Amino acid sequence: MSAANGERILDVGRQGRIKVHFGDDTDPTFYIDAIEVYNSFAEMDMQFRDEKGEFDKTKTADWNKACWGFVQQVVLDHLADQKAAEKINAGMSLTDARRFLKLLQEEANRLIPFFRLDSAERRSSPESSPTVAYSE
Repeated sequence: MSAANGERILDVGRQGRIKVHFGDDTDPTFYIDAIEVYNSFAEMDMQFRDEKGEFDKTKTADWNKACWGFVQQVVLDHLADQKAAEKINAGMSLTDARRFLKLLQEEANRLIPFFRLDSAERRSSPESSPTVAYSE
């Protein structure tokens, strides 16, 4: 926390907002919210898993197509210049799409500790805290 004029400020910053670039040096970049996009991917991915979360290998080709389409949709949704987005998507290989998903997963995993909230019931130390008794 920072202080300004004696007030406490919760300085959040811009965690999870990442810049994405596909294609060559002339292609534009765009920003995504890593957690939002990763959560959307995880929902799509669950369609290819059983009740135990195991991947159904018989659906690998369909999963690859779904991944490719998912990433192309991310480009269309986040890049304001639709002609540039279409150009990027036209040149995007399955390998590009899978690499994007791998990097996205790494970023999401890096951010996971930011989302783990301690329980209000959990003590900050193993020692017992003093109690205060009030009487009327």
